[in-house]
Formats: sequence, C-alpha cells, structure tokens
Amino acid sequence: ATGSILMEGLAGAGLMTEVACTMRVTRTVTGPPVASLTEDRGELVVDTETDHAIALFKHAGQYYAMDNLCPHNRAPLCDGDMEDLQFKSGPWAGTTKTVVVCPWHAYKWDVESGTCQYPDIPSITRHKTVVKDDHVMIEYVYEQPVDDF
Repeated sequence: ATGSILMEGLAGAGLMTEVACTMRVTRTVTGPPVASLTEDRGELVVDTETDHAIALFKHAGQYYAMDNLCPHNRAPLCDGDMEDLQFKSGPWAGTTKTVVVCPWHAYKWDVESGTCQYPDIPSITRHKTVVKDDHVMIEYVYEQPVDDF
C-alpha cells in the first residue's frame, strides 16, 4: 500500500507519468532428459511461457545453467563449449576453473561464480539445477510484469 501511495503522489506532482511494475517470480522449467545431454556441449532450454532462454551444460556429472546470452555481445552461450582451464595470467592467474567459452569471441565464464575472465564485463546469471524423473529441472528468477499495482 505504501508503494502505491508514493507512486500516486509522484504522478500527481507531475514527477512521473508512467510506471512499469514487475515482481520477481521463481519459475521452474523442465530441461531435456539427462541421457540426451552431451558432456561439455551446451543445450538451449526456453521457458515457453516467458521466452527466457537458458544455456544448460553437463560437465563431470554436474549440471550447470545460466542465461543464454553472453553479456559481452549477446552470443548464444549454448553454442559454446565447457572446459576445465588452468589460468597462468590475468585476474584468474594460478587457478583452474570450469568455464563456458563464448562461441563468438572466446570469452570465458566461470560456471561457479558467473564472472568473466575480464573483470570489466558484467557477470552472467546462473540458475539452480536439479535432476527429477530423469530430466534436468532449472529454477530461475523472472521479472514478471504486473498490470495493476
């Protein structure tokens, strides 16, 4: 109630003409059967109700999901590969990380943290995965538009 009163007051004062309201909703989408996933290759999973695109990977018996579009230049990460890499220089020097390699510019994304090898590039959003009934289930947070505040 406080939010709507504040918005009405701002609109009435001429400080705001239009408000786009959203609410954060946790959604679960069913991914492909576990048996169909190829080790270290991406698979595109789309929530048909929201059109949210997710890249899903299988690596060393674990499943990783993240937003599909690379924050650098919007490449489809599901077309990239997953690798274990040892870094000898840069911010990840001296570490071995499991990364998704962007198919367009070879930027590398740490699957555990979502960070890029280049610190000035925004992190990618990762999503929780769980296997249920031989399918990978992906849980993600969606910004759902709200018609009436």
